[in-house]
Order: sequence, then C-alpha cells, then structure tokens
Amino acid sequence: MAGNSNGDLVVAFPGWRPQARRYGFAHGPQNLKLNSSEKFFPRDATRVAVDSRGDFVVVWESQGQEDADRGSGYSGIFGRLVSSAGVPLGPEFHVNSVEQGRQASPDVSMAAGTGAFVIVWETNPTGSGAQVGAQLFAPTGARVGDEFRVGSVIVGAWHPHAAVAMAPDGSFVVVWQEPVEDNASTYIILGQLFSAGGASIGPQLRISEGLPGFEEFPQIACDPHGNFVVTWNDDNIAGVTMSRLYRANGTPINRPIALTQGVGQEGAAVAFGSNGTFAIAWTEMFPPIGTIAHVRRFSASPGPEVCIFSSGVFACDTGRTGGLPQVRHPFGGDPGDIGLLGDVDGDGRADPCVFRSGQFLCDTAHDYGAAEFQESFGQSGDTPLLGDIDGDGRADPCVFRNGHFLCDSAHDGEVHQDISLEAQPGDVPLLGDVDGDGRADPCLFRAGLFLCDTNHDGIPELTIPFGQP
Repeated sequence: MAGNSNGDLVVAFPGWRPQARRYGFAHGPQNLKLNSSEKFFPRDATRVAVDSRGDFVVVWESQGQEDADRGSGYSGIFGRLVSSAGVPLGPEFHVNSVEQGRQASPDVSMAAGTGAFVIVWETNPTGSGAQVGAQLFAPTGARVGDEFRVGSVIVGAWHPHAAVAMAPDGSFVVVWQEPVEDNASTYIILGQLFSAGGASIGPQLRISEGLPGFEEFPQIACDPHGNFVVTWNDDNIAGVTMSRLYRANGTPINRPIALTQGVGQEGAAVAFGSNGTFAIAWTEMFPPIGTIAHVRRFSASPGPEVCIFSSGVFACDTGRTGGLPQVRHPFGGDPGDIGLLGDVDGDGRADPCVFRSGQFLCDTAHDYGAAEFQESFGQSGDTPLLGDIDGDGRADPCVFRNGHFLCDSAHDGEVHQDISLEAQPGDVPLLGDVDGDGRADPCLFRAGLFLCDTNHDGIPELTIPFGQP
C-alpha cells in the first residue's frame, strides 16, 4: 500500500495476475489488472509507490516469466507504470537485466515531486551467493543507467530483504540485512545513501548497533525533507521492533530505540508523514488465540524542535511547519511551574520537565503521567536549566544563582559543577553546546551578545553578536 499527501491511496496485491485498487483519486475507486502478458505465471512480493500527482508504479516477482522453458525455479522482477487517471503508461516492463538464477523480493520507492523511481531486489544469478540489485527509472518509466549492485555478495543461503526510500529530490537510501561471521542465521542491518543519479554517498551505515544476532526484516521511510527512519525486528530482545532516525545526510539522530514491547511480534511496516511524525503497524501473535494488529504513531525530528510551555502543556512543532503544533504534551501546570526540555535519561529524546519549588520533575516515559525522574536540586528563586554539562549523553539539572552555574552532573542532588561567570543585572543565563564538543556550555545573553564559556573555566571564550537588547 502507498499514499501521498493528497489522500490518494493505492493497494496492490499478487496472484496469477498482479492487481491494484485505487482509493481517493479524483477519478474515484478503480480496480486494475496490471500484467499485459497473455500467459499466467505465479506472482508474489508485490510492492507499490505513488508520487504527489497520483501516478504510481507497481512491481512484482514473477516465477518463470523470464523464460518459460527454464521452469518455475527461475524468477524475475517486473513492473508497470500507471497514470493518476488509472491508465497504464505502456506495457509491463522487465526490471532486472541479469536474467539468470533467482531475482526476488522487490521493493520500490518514488520521488514525490518528480515521479522518478528506484527498484531494489534480491539477486542470486549463480545460486552461490546473494546480493542487492537496483535499477533507477525516469518518470516516464525509461531506465536511467544500468542495473547496479548494493552491498557485498555473501555466499550461502540468505536473503537480504532489501527496502528502499526515495526523497522528493530523487536521492534514496537502501537498507538490507546481511549475515556476519559466515553465519547465515546471524544478521546485522546495513544501509547505503545514493544520489539522484545513483552514485553512492559515503560509507555504508551500520544501523543496528547491538551484538550480531537475529536482526532482520528492515523497513525504511523518508519524510519530505529526506530525513529517514529505519525499523527492524530484533529477536535478541524478545522480538521487539527497533528503530533509528537519521538526518538526510546519513547522520544518526540517536541510538537504536525499541518502539514495541512483547513477544511473538512480526515485522513492522513504517510510513513517514509530512508533519514530522511516523507510524508503524505490526502484528502480534497470541497462540492459540490468534493475531492482533497494532498501529502506533511517533514524533520524529532531525534535531531540536520549537516548543512552547503554557498552562501545563508542551506544544511542539516537530515538523517545523510553522503552523499548528503536531505534538501537545500535558505535564505540570501547578502555579509557578517553569517548563524545561532536556534528555535527562539519555534515550535520544528531549523529556518534558518542570521546575517546581526546588525540584526537577520529568516525564521520561512520555506517557503524560507521573514524573519518572524526580530530583531535588536548587531552591526557589533560582533560574533552572537543563543541559549535558559533562557530555555523558544525559541532560543535567542545573540552576543559575548569583552569577554561578550550579549543575548536578551525577543526578544525585549534589552540586558537581560550579562555573562562575561575571553577570550583570538583566543577563539571561543559558546552556547549549555552542562549540560542538558534546558538552553544554554556560552562556549569558546580554544586550544582543551571547557570552559563552566553552572551556568551563569561568571566562567567556566565545562572544557572538546576535539579536537585540
């Protein structure tokens, strides 16, 4: 299934004849039979992608169609391009140029703005080792360049289960699972960025970071800015769905994060919205009762988000649209509460916190409930701050009092950092990593100047004129 921002939705499904059904298009619902060959062949692994205009492409694995004389042990990848009016744009086309052996398990993604698309699949021409194959196409369905390979050829009976996501500008990311240490049952998740022309960008990404194990079935989705999220199954920890968020240039935002909990889970499907959120859908098995389908939505952002704290609610523009907030998080709200944001537990997400009568209270579970993080630090009248003062990946409770930045870097309620800056009346204290060394720096904003102590020695080494008195 694939959809676009107009609400156009296409569902494709396999059979003896690959088919698709459209919903929400201007021309109304429509059933389409997509193969143009007269013979019947077993079809499987059908995938679909749609652009912003409603044009879409469906790809599928077809057994024996490449050369019926070779029998059913051979398979190939085929596809068909369809206009937004539901009219096929030419006959079905043969995707893979190498026609030997197994060509299976395709995935496809389309550039929302241009209609260009890329198809990836498992290729094993000789039967001795599998790899990821790929082919770029123009919006017309014409090939762009030759078929190319992604990753390494690994000997043995394994399946890459490759997935691909294309950004609006035509650049794309391929992810796949790959065995390690010559063990076909032990996998890691890898990725590779490509330009719109198909040139690889940078080294391979090691997406899963845990010990090699049963890390399988990667999925990927892009947002309108090219940022992407990867999900996969991790059977090392009870079969949960893991995820990792990346900037468009391949920089990871955080460590892998578990999105689900429980056992008996199967691979999740993922989609990334235009408003800075992504959603996953998965099934969970409960023998002998059966299976239950789940869906859950998550806030995602390639960096710090613009948030406002008012009347006990954090309202955040996670999609940076400048419009209405995508996330509204109620927390705190007692008279005198001061709202703060900081990643106090080091899981890669900023936590909603309030400072109340000398106590930091934080909703680290993001469940709108009681504060999981509670720490008495500071006193009434202090200016509270949150920042990773020691660079350990956790935001530390800090207060500014009489020209001193006092910080509890051990999270035990005691002062472990005392940094004095000569302050003047009206100075605004701030914490932020202005030099990129991983530590938050004490700064004062004074009459249009940021004065920052990057060495944490009480002397402002960095002065930046910005803003007005």
